[in-house]
Amino acid sequence: VTYSSTRNTIYKSFSRNSDNIGDITAKGEAQIAVIDLLGMLCGVLISIAIGTSKTKIVGIFSILSVLDLFCIYNEIKRLVNHK
Repeated sequence: VTYSSTRNTIYKSFSRNSDNIGDITAKGEAQIAVIDLLGMLCGVLISIAIGTSKTKIVGIFSILSVLDLFCIYNEIKRLVNHK
């Protein structure tokens, strides 16, 4: 929800003038599509690697959750310190 509500403002900040906002939006959406596909591929490969063991599933979920929180924390930290 946050991304969709702030996406246009972020894209406008990359634009030197308002003439190329369409190009920036198109490139941003293309990057999102590629990253989504890579994420699904990684998910499938991890799923194949760990199998159906509940212990392995909980373990990998825990590791990925901590990694996600670490990345979010660092992202917010850099935004706050970017002043």
